[in-house]
Amino acid sequence: MAARSGKSVGPAELVPFLLDDGSVSSRPATSLQTNDFPSLLQDLGARFTPSAANDFEGGLEDIIEPMITSLGRSLLQNKIDIGGGGNQSAANWRTIVGAIQSLTEIKTVAGTLVETKSWDTTTTPGPMSSAPMVEFYSLLGPFIRLSTFGDSFAAIPTSYFPDPETMGRGNIESAQTSLRGTLNNVQTSIFNLLNNIVRAGPKPRESVLALLGHVVAANKKRAALRVDPNSVSSHGFLINLHTALLSFAAPFMDSTFSKIDKIDPFYFKNSDRIDIADETKMSATLTEATEFYAKPADGTAPGPGPNFISEIFFLTIAIQHVGVMHTIKSHKNIGQNISHYKREVAEMEADTTWRGSPNEGMVQAQIEQAKKRLNKQKSMLHSYEVQLLDPAYIQKCVGFANLVMAWLVRLVDPKHKHPQVKVSLPMDGQTPDPFRMLPEYIIEDITELLTFCSK
Repeated sequence: MAARSGKSVGPAELVPFLLDDGSVSSRPATSLQTNDFPSLLQDLGARFTPSAANDFEGGLEDIIEPMITSLGRSLLQNKIDIGGGGNQSAANWRTIVGAIQSLTEIKTVAGTLVETKSWDTTTTPGPMSSAPMVEFYSLLGPFIRLSTFGDSFAAIPTSYFPDPETMGRGNIESAQTSLRGTLNNVQTSIFNLLNNIVRAGPKPRESVLALLGHVVAANKKRAALRVDPNSVSSHGFLINLHTALLSFAAPFMDSTFSKIDKIDPFYFKNSDRIDIADETKMSATLTEATEFYAKPADGTAPGPGPNFISEIFFLTIAIQHVGVMHTIKSHKNIGQNISHYKREVAEMEADTTWRGSPNEGMVQAQIEQAKKRLNKQKSMLHSYEVQLLDPAYIQKCVGFANLVMAWLVRLVDPKHKHPQVKVSLPMDGQTPDPFRMLPEYIIEDITELLTFCSK
């Protein structure tokens, strides 16, 4: 909203204080100052959060949502990326993401975010509910999508890897290291703001889990052999959610897997957050799986809702399936494209029959175009590897894979004591139903992930 004088009023008037962009400091001493802003937010939270003190009057979401939406719109409209690209006169990503994180550090504000209309657009009828639109129109989408992947941020490969053929390995690794440090800061901020919301109360926690489940459902197409990139969310959006989930999982990924017994083997019976109905099972037919999941966990009554550890465990597996695994395939495809263009250039240059002919100019232009395509693919590959070859990220992925494998062994262990008590081989008896009914992609993804990491 804007007054006739051109001055922003309403929630938009508070954005400069949130960004602390310097314009506030020039205000008269009698006006609201930047250091007053946290107290103001606390007061707004107390005034507009429903309680007996204010006759259960709400409305804080109507103040907070326009502020966050305007910051997300600034990122998108100014084409701001974490590599320094975009409109240089606009606030940079650090300022904007830091502002959102500072908002969520106020518990009442963090809890209110899930009450906004744009919190989860997958539940909104219309085009905004589609997977590619979630990262643009959901409340936190524009911030979560920040990454180094050239598919979403085309300026990063061309700025940091402009000519991979002549840059040299040292310069390429230096550029990747620089971007990787920035990306780690982005992902830390994303986890912090989601963690602040989760800690704001049971309802905000459930809303975060529901959003993650909806993102998985909206991106099931990413697990297909052929994927239209315009029908799914971007690599960066999903991998940033994956890194956040790995951080949530860190407390039960200790070396002894001391909380492995908290992971519910009947999760898919007790929760419908992740749909596995159409997934190939470990060792069961569709009919067997349908009958198994139709019965309550104890065979007589509905089981309790899954605990937070189980939710994070299975959501991490699901996000990895629709997110990371497809990104690894895309990385492989780029490598194949590079090999193809290399052969194309080599074949054209080896064929000298066109030299001195009327077609020489045309063939030379084709060679130059092929070299440009080759360089573009190499730049794209290096931008992917900022994330995929990040040692810290790989370590977390492998650590989680170890946890999943230990849990699977525990599931088939007759004593259900592994890894605290090593399983004895060979095992007697039939394969337990909870194992047989799990989606097959759990083991397939671990195999492909560890194969990629080993290379």
